[in-house]
Amino acid sequence: MTPKKPEKRSTAAVRIVATPGTCGGRPRVDGTRIEVSLILQSIARGMSLTQVVAAYPTLKSVEAVQVALAWAAGQVGDAKGFRTRE
Repeated sequence: MTPKKPEKRSTAAVRIVATPGTCGGRPRVDGTRIEVSLILQSIARGMSLTQVVAAYPTLKSVEAVQVALAWAAGQVGDAKGFRTRE
């Protein structure tokens, strides 16, 4: 039996993980199959944090949504090579 590769945990939020073979290795809330991108899309469509949790009950709390948003903000803040207008 081949051991599983360890999960990659973000440094910004312990609850965001990317596991090869789960959700295509895309970042998700730990213990769920809810990807960070799905949470972002839901917020962009106008859902409140509470509505996101109601739509995806495996998130269990508004805190999980907040952690995903904070993690995503950190990723954007760390973006390299992004051009700004001068």
